[in-house]
Amino acid sequence: MNGVLALWAMWVVVCGATWATNARVPLSDLYGVHDTGIVPAAGRVLVLVGWPIALTAIPLLGFAVERFLASSITERSRRIVIALSVLSILLCLTIASPGAQQGSHLDAKYVNIPAGIGVAIALLLTLYVAAVTGRGDAPLRTKLDLPLLVLLVVALLLSLPWLFANLGFYIGDAPGLRSVFMSKQVLPEPGHPFLRAVHLGNHEGIDGVLLAVTAVVLMRTLGQVANRARRTALSLYLSLLLVYGVAVALADGWHEQIVKRGWTATKIPNVLHPAASAAWLGVLVGGLVVWLVHRRLSR
Repeated sequence: MNGVLALWAMWVVVCGATWATNARVPLSDLYGVHDTGIVPAAGRVLVLVGWPIALTAIPLLGFAVERFLASSITERSRRIVIALSVLSILLCLTIASPGAQQGSHLDAKYVNIPAGIGVAIALLLTLYVAAVTGRGDAPLRTKLDLPLLVLLVVALLLSLPWLFANLGFYIGDAPGLRSVFMSKQVLPEPGHPFLRAVHLGNHEGIDGVLLAVTAVVLMRTLGQVANRARRTALSLYLSLLLVYGVAVALADGWHEQIVKRGWTATKIPNVLHPAASAAWLGVLVGGLVVWLVHRRLSR
């Protein structure tokens, strides 16, 4: 449960940073929103909770429920937790509803509310399980831990422009980093005449990196899931989530740091939304490969 609770804490921090930035910085420095201030910033957080946090709430809840079911519980408690878990997952899946996620319109909409409720239920259930069953033992170390840690550190270093932006600052203002990363340069786009290379606020790129981080951390604890069918389902989901997160981050980072420099006009296909495309076929195949490799190494 330590990893699950740490991941929830990570997403809470991201929400807090997004709210603070959208509440205080000028509207011209943000993207996809049409108002700034305390209340509109809360709406932006609601959209963030829908995507990407709802995608992570499902496996985070899955691990918590598995731990709860493996403990000594009453039949009534079992039924209540399972019923609330199913409700939470169904509500989280509403992020696939038309209009729920639009990159150019990140203001809160009524369609975002169900996913927000689903994530809230998942978080409360996780905290309840931790209070009832305790945090448990840490997962065993494996030979993959060191290379995965190195990859995650590299990914976070490359995510510095997004991390700064989410906190409401341009990395170009940091001494010595302006020449390394694009950030404050004004590069207009249609409808955004004063758009910076890396706008302030939340970016799908850092969300993609954190999706991948979530997947990696949870994959290390799959051995603690006793039920084979649910373990396989979680493994498949996390493998796909890992590849999806990397693809989302790569597309955003390539556009901001490579294309905007003028080094190439070739863009990496956006896979933010599921589609019948070669890019999404690549995500699915990549997820299957990760699942097979992880399954083999786990044995």
